[in-house]
Amino acid sequence: DRLFTSRFAFDRFAKFAALSRLGRSCYTREDRQPFSVLACREGFERLGELLDSDCSFDPRKAEVENFDAELRSLFEEERSTAVHV
Repeated sequence: DRLFTSRFAFDRFAKFAALSRLGRSCYTREDRQPFSVLACREGFERLGELLDSDCSFDPRKAEVENFDAELRSLFEEERSTAVHV
């Protein structure tokens, strides 16, 4: 048994996880911009659009909860493609 469907799938999932984690750690849209651009360049258009959203990651506001819900959905989609269930 192998956990990942292929080496390519592993590499893609690892890039997605890294970009989403790094982008999520940035408080402002301006700080997330490099990760948004790179996500699009790497083929993660929806992640790039999400990281480019105009919201501040203030934990006291609902904006971050909405962002996290969308990011969780994208993460699950990428994981389902890469990992044997």
